[in-house]
Amino acid sequence: MAMELEEMDELTLDGTLDVKGNPAGRRSTGGFKSAIFILVNQGLMCVSLYGISINLAIYLTTVLREGDSSAASNTSNWQGAQYLFSFIGGFLGDAYLGRYKSALLFQLVFLIGLVLTALSATLEYLRPPACEVEGIDCKRATTTQIGIFYIAVYIVALGYGGYQPNVLSFGADQFDEEHPKEKVRKAEFFNWFYAALTIGTLFASILLAYIENQGKWALGFWLSTGMGTVALSTFLVPTWRYRFHETGGNPLCRIAQVVTAAFRKRHIKIPLEGDQLYEVINTESTIKGSRKIIHSSSLRCLDKAAAITETDFDNEINQIRKNSWHLCTVTQVEELKWVLRMLPVWATTIFYTTAYTQVYSVFVIQGAAMDTQLGGFNVPPASLYAVDCVTVVLCVLAYNYWLLPQIKKWTALEEGLTGLQRISVGMPIVGLAMFEAGLVEVVRRNKVQRSDNLSILWQLPLYITTGISETFTYIGMMHFFYDQAPDAMRSLGSALPQASVALGNYASSLLIAIVGRLSGSPGWLPDSIDKGHLDYFFFLLGGLSFFNFALFSWAAVHYEYMSRHEVSPSPQSLPFLYSNGVANEDHIYRP
Repeated sequence: MAMELEEMDELTLDGTLDVKGNPAGRRSTGGFKSAIFILVNQGLMCVSLYGISINLAIYLTTVLREGDSSAASNTSNWQGAQYLFSFIGGFLGDAYLGRYKSALLFQLVFLIGLVLTALSATLEYLRPPACEVEGIDCKRATTTQIGIFYIAVYIVALGYGGYQPNVLSFGADQFDEEHPKEKVRKAEFFNWFYAALTIGTLFASILLAYIENQGKWALGFWLSTGMGTVALSTFLVPTWRYRFHETGGNPLCRIAQVVTAAFRKRHIKIPLEGDQLYEVINTESTIKGSRKIIHSSSLRCLDKAAAITETDFDNEINQIRKNSWHLCTVTQVEELKWVLRMLPVWATTIFYTTAYTQVYSVFVIQGAAMDTQLGGFNVPPASLYAVDCVTVVLCVLAYNYWLLPQIKKWTALEEGLTGLQRISVGMPIVGLAMFEAGLVEVVRRNKVQRSDNLSILWQLPLYITTGISETFTYIGMMHFFYDQAPDAMRSLGSALPQASVALGNYASSLLIAIVGRLSGSPGWLPDSIDKGHLDYFFFLLGGLSFFNFALFSWAAVHYEYMSRHEVSPSPQSLPFLYSNGVANEDHIYRP
């Protein structure tokens, strides 16, 4: 008996399985011994992606010879599509394929796109010929050449977009959140995951960007392809050590069932107690691979979907009719509640990205108008983004090894800060970064008016501040949306930060257009910023960032955290069901 108990103690408590489909053992599967391969895979995938994306606009203008505005617009659309494709990957991972198979499938799609992209830059008939004289007699790409290149890069976007939410949630699945020590390790995993992403981006922006800026596009793209191949191999190596969750089926269908059942019962009285609502008495919920979720007090109108009425009860066999379009379990209702509860929090993360995305655009424009000479070296304005990347890595190290022990004493939580708390730290800091950028612009304009210029080194504090901000906010977002998502919707939960990045980029373009129209001529953002008021734009972003933080604080205070049952016989016995399945009519609600 003692040996049996010891063996049971070594099994994970969150229902994960090993590669053979048996309950996963804690020692033989999961943990950082498995997750380290996923972290390396993520870093290499980022190198591979940014080898394509970091100079995409330049490739479109110098090789395919598109106009500047067209290239900028097409690059933005491609980046937005990449993030929105994450919903496709998240849906397939949760509903049908599972996170491992989905991550593997989309990596293969990603590699196909990389090979096609590299071929389009290598084969002469897939790209226009070089100019006979620089800038003179340059032939534009044919419709076929442009079409093949865009097909290739959009396959890359589909592959990476579908891969990202699955690899994040699959990596987090390697840690049993029902086990105190592994729960802490899971929080650390999100830190290292974002650090791996940042290091990969930094490597690509230094090495591959340099190669491609020399005009060696084919070499740069083939190196990206090689990195992607190594990344896939790294992901496959420890397959036998991974932990897996069963797929839960179509979440959109389950949501539709709750809405339909609640609408049909809209006239009935809502039960006062959660334990009077319908839930199966089995160890696990009716949704495969999912723990049962404890009833919450918010959005009570949806509880009607889990209230038993006379139409749900079959008198002939004295049992409940199992029809999810008429009667849903508490867990199924709570899935929809999660979607609705997290929407206000998620909406505020969109404007955070709107402000943060200035790092890639307006910060670079400001830097280009500054003195970029350091001795005999000319500093490319976009290269200062490396400071942001280094700051993120240093912040992750400082958080894990210095700040976390101090925070534990303050919060009494083993993981230090919750996801919402981390977001609340990072959000206002990006507002400070915008005000810093505005002050730098004021100083720069004053210098210009005196026929002088300001050193680009004045931008260093801006990138350091934004790096600190994103370390807390984006890692907090990954942690929060994964942690609070129902077990069978965690890949979709992990897709939400990607979606906020996409919408934030689109919102940034819209805000710039609105400011340009309302600020008149020459306006705040003219072609020559020396004639405009870029400082006003930064101050506007700073003010809106703090207003957005106030909205987030309201949403966070009113957010009700989800609670799950362990995967063990539930202590919540159902008052309307006996062990033989006979119903108790006292808890049947009548219109």
